[in-house]
Amino acid sequence: VIDFGSSCYENQRVYTYIQSRFYRAPEVILGAKYGMPIDMWSLGCIIAELVTGFPLLPGEDEADQLACMIELLHVPPPRLLESAKRSRQFISSKGYPRYCTATTMSDGTIVLSGGYSRKGKRRGPPGSRDLRRILKNCDDPYFLDFINRCLEWDPEQRMTPSKALKHGWLRRRLPKPPEKAASNDNGLPAVPAAAAPPSSTTGLRITASGSRSSSKTNNLQSNNIENTTRMKQLNDMFQTVNTIYSALQRKYGGQPGPTTAAAVSTNHQATGVTVYPPLNSVASGSVGGTGGGGSGGGGGGSSSTSAKSSVSQHGTCWHNAINTMKINCNNLRDVEHSLLALRLTYCFLEDSGHETYDCHLSSSETERRECINNMSDRAFNVYNEFYIHTTHMCFYLNYEAWQAETDNTIKQLYEASSRMKDQLLEASEMQGVMLESQKESLKIQSELLDHGKELGTILKSSSESVNNMVKDFKETAKNQMELLFEIFSYLRTFQNWIIGEVSWFQSIMYYTVSCILCALFSSSKRTVDARITLFTILSMNVIVERMLVQYYGNSIPHSDDSKENLISTTWMYRKIALTLCIITLFYIYYNYKDEQVENYKVLKRIEHQLNSIQEVTPICTTDHSPRCSTRLALKRLQSQLNKQNKMENFS
Repeated sequence: VIDFGSSCYENQRVYTYIQSRFYRAPEVILGAKYGMPIDMWSLGCIIAELVTGFPLLPGEDEADQLACMIELLHVPPPRLLESAKRSRQFISSKGYPRYCTATTMSDGTIVLSGGYSRKGKRRGPPGSRDLRRILKNCDDPYFLDFINRCLEWDPEQRMTPSKALKHGWLRRRLPKPPEKAASNDNGLPAVPAAAAPPSSTTGLRITASGSRSSSKTNNLQSNNIENTTRMKQLNDMFQTVNTIYSALQRKYGGQPGPTTAAAVSTNHQATGVTVYPPLNSVASGSVGGTGGGGSGGGGGGSSSTSAKSSVSQHGTCWHNAINTMKINCNNLRDVEHSLLALRLTYCFLEDSGHETYDCHLSSSETERRECINNMSDRAFNVYNEFYIHTTHMCFYLNYEAWQAETDNTIKQLYEASSRMKDQLLEASEMQGVMLESQKESLKIQSELLDHGKELGTILKSSSESVNNMVKDFKETAKNQMELLFEIFSYLRTFQNWIIGEVSWFQSIMYYTVSCILCALFSSSKRTVDARITLFTILSMNVIVERMLVQYYGNSIPHSDDSKENLISTTWMYRKIALTLCIITLFYIYYNYKDEQVENYKVLKRIEHQLNSIQEVTPICTTDHSPRCSTRLALKRLQSQLNKQNKMENFS
C-alpha cells in the first residue's frame, strides 16, 4: 500500500512521478501546489478499494483519471482551478470538463453529457456516480463521511491525520473508557421487527377501473416501507446519542428538559418503531404500552416515561443549532464542526441549568478560541464530548426533523387517498355515460373508415402518377446533365489547346526578337566576339524552358495555379538569360582591343626608339670608341623602354 520509493519531504518536490495514477490527488494532476493532503486522498482511495476489491478511480491516463474524479465528485472548485497550471488541459474556459459535451437547450440551459476514454469506456457527466452504490450500497454514514472528507477537492479542506483519528468511524472502533463500557453493558435499546404494512391505506378493494388509485396506494406502501427501514437504520445512531447524552448527565449532574420524555414517546410511536429503555430502568418497573398502547400501564407507564427521559426529544435550541448549518452532515469542515459542537454544548448547559458560553456567536476565530479557553473545566469537557460525537448528533437531530416531515407526508397521503376514493366513485358514474357516447362515436368512426378507404385508393393512384412524372423528370435531367458535362469537357480541351498555341507563338516571337537583337548588338567590331556567347545563353534558356514545361505537364496536376506558376517561372528564367546577355555584351565591349591600333602603337614606339638611338650614336663616336658608344646607347635605350613599359602598365 505504501510506496516509500516515491516519497519525499514536504519542502521538496518530485516532479517526475509522485503517486500511482489510481491514487493520484487532483492537485498533482492539475499542476497545483501539493503537500501532505495528497496522502489523505490516497488513503481514501485505498480504503474504498479494500472494501470493494476494485479501484475507486480507474483512469487510463491523467485526463481520464480526472474525468473519473469529476464523474464522482462533480466539477473542481474555481479556487483550485485558478491556482493550477494545467487546468486548461482538462477544463475549458467556460468551466466545463473537456471530456464532456455541452448542449444548449431551447430555454438557454446548458446540459453536459459524458464522453468516452481512449479504450472506449463510458464516462458519465459530472456527479453522475454515487459513492454509496460504488461501495456496494454501504449504509454506514460514518464510513461514507470518512471517505468523502478524504476525497475533498480543496487540499485545505481535506481531512488531516489528527482529525481522522478523532472521526466517529475510527472512534467507535477504538477501546472505550470504563464509564462508557459500563453504560453499554447495561444494554442498548433494541429494535423489534416492524409490522408489515397494510395492503391498502384506505381499506378499499381496488378494481380494474381504479388503476390510478392502486398506483397511488402502492407508492404510499413503498414510502411506508422505506420510512420503516430508514427508522431501523437510524435507530442505532439514536442509541449511540442516547448513551452519550445520559453519560453526560450522569457525569455532570444535569437533568433533561421538561418536554423531552413526552416528545420521544409521541415521535417513535407515530412510525411504529419502539425504543426500549436501558435494562436498569426496566428493572425498577414494567414497561407499559410501548407500541401505541393505551394508558393501562399503571406505575409501569410512569417508569417507562422516566426511563425514556434519558433518550430525549430535543427542543428548539437543538434544532436551531442544526438549522443554522449551511452544509450537509456528510461534509462537515473544521469550522462547521467546531461551531456545531459549541452550539450543542450551549444547549446542553442551558438544559442542565449550568453557566452557558456564547462562543458560537463569536465573529472571528481568535475570539472563539479565547472564549473556549475561558470555559470552566466542566463546560470544556462537555464541549470535548460533543466535538468528538458531533457527526452523531448532527445525523440524529436531522433524523428528528426528517421524521416530523415524514409524519406530515403520511397524513397528507392519507387525505389524498380518501379524496381519490370519492373521485373514483364519481369517475365510475361518468364512465357509464361515456360508454354510451362512445358507441355512437364508433358508428360515426366506421363510416369515416369507409370514406377513408375510398380516399386512400384515390390518393394511391394519384401518388403513382406523381411518382411516374418525377421519374421521367429525373431521367431527362440526368441526360441533360451528361450533355452539359460533354460540352464543358470539349470547351476545356479547346481552351487548353488555345492556351498552348498562344504560349508557343509567344515563345517563338520572344526568341525571334531576342536573336535579332543579339545579332544587331554583336554586329560591330567591339562586340562581335560576344555573338557566340549570346546565342549559347539563349539556347540554354530554350532548353530550360522546355524542361519546365515537361515538368509541369507530367508531375503537377493541371490547374489555373499551375499554369500561372509555369508562366511566372518561365519569365523569371528569361529575365535571367537577358541579364546575362547584357552583362556579357558590356564586358566584351569594354575589354575589346583593335589589332591595327595596337600594331600602330608598337611601330610608334619602335620608331621613337630608333630616333633616340640615332641621336646617341654621333655623340659616342666623337668621344669614345664605337664599341663603347654602342654599349652606352643600348643601356640608355633599355632604360627608356623600361620607363615606357612602366608608364603603360600604370596607365
